[in-house]
Amino acid sequence: MDIKINTYTDESGQDTKWKEFVVSTIICLTKDSEIIEAKLDKAEKNSNKHQKWFKSNNQRRQEYVNQLLDNKVLLESSIYFSKYHNKTDYVSLVTSHIVKAIKSYSSETNLDIKIFIDKVDHKTLAKVKKELKLYRLKVNKIRGVRDESSSLIRLADSICGMIRDLNNPNHPDIYSRLFKKIHEI
Repeated sequence: MDIKINTYTDESGQDTKWKEFVVSTIICLTKDSEIIEAKLDKAEKNSNKHQKWFKSNNQRRQEYVNQLLDNKVLLESSIYFSKYHNKTDYVSLVTSHIVKAIKSYSSETNLDIKIFIDKVDHKTLAKVKKELKLYRLKVNKIRGVRDESSSLIRLADSICGMIRDLNNPNHPDIYSRLFKKIHEI
């Protein structure tokens, strides 16, 4: 029997002219995705966090991270990120990151995978699909989604933003607590 998983991926760094490009993926069992989304929606509401990380002020960001840690939202999912420096091939960077995240999540070969990527146009999505076939993963669905429609995509966005914020020596301590619960690949 196949293990059904969902992946939610976002990236950050095109605005830095690719000096630092961060990709984040959240992976969970398909059956748990709605429960996780509800918990994330509650964490966003309680912290008054805006949909995009960069639009939220530091106090809201810290409260959001605190909500994630206190409500144990991260227990039902796994979070992976990759950092790239001075590399510009979006498709290969995002695709290879997703594959590494899936393989880190499970060594099982009987995975039934749904992949959701933030704000990807149809042309880029077709390129990602083509490249994913090279890895011989059983991908049931791959779709571009807007962060307005998925709190799991917004979590991936927040992880990318937090990873970039960790470059600031004055980052809040709570970011370091969350950082210990995610996996760099």
